[in-house]
Amino acid sequence: MPDNAFRSGDLSGLVDASGNQIPIYDPATTTPDGKGGFTRQVFPGNIIPADRISNASKNILSYVPEPTLPGVYNNYPSSGSSITDYAAYTYKVDHYFTAMHHLSGMWNQSSNDNNGPYSILPHPAQSTRGGVTNCTPDV
Repeated sequence: MPDNAFRSGDLSGLVDASGNQIPIYDPATTTPDGKGGFTRQVFPGNIIPADRISNASKNILSYVPEPTLPGVYNNYPSSGSSITDYAAYTYKVDHYFTAMHHLSGMWNQSSNDNNGPYSILPHPAQSTRGGVTNCTPDV
């Protein structure tokens, strides 16, 4: 989750696995490089000025939870727990034996014991459940 610095446009803490800062480029500085491509300038200090952050982005961020752990990465672990044990079965039988004969059949079985912590967020902050999901359709 973005911390307070990130929420305000300060991305100076954004680094790769080697500790090198990942540059954030200013799209307003795009210029042709003379070779068929383009170049941009990095935001000074990797900080996006507050007046360049749209109101829509600010409003969306109000719905994004705050981190629960320090750091830029892996700072919002799964926070809930649930039990989702179920078994489902599907059966279908058809038979006509007239008008060109007809025979059909289907059987489907599904089980899930995927229990444990969960998060309401999509990947990569998604669930860290350790259960097994097994869906085996047999047609």
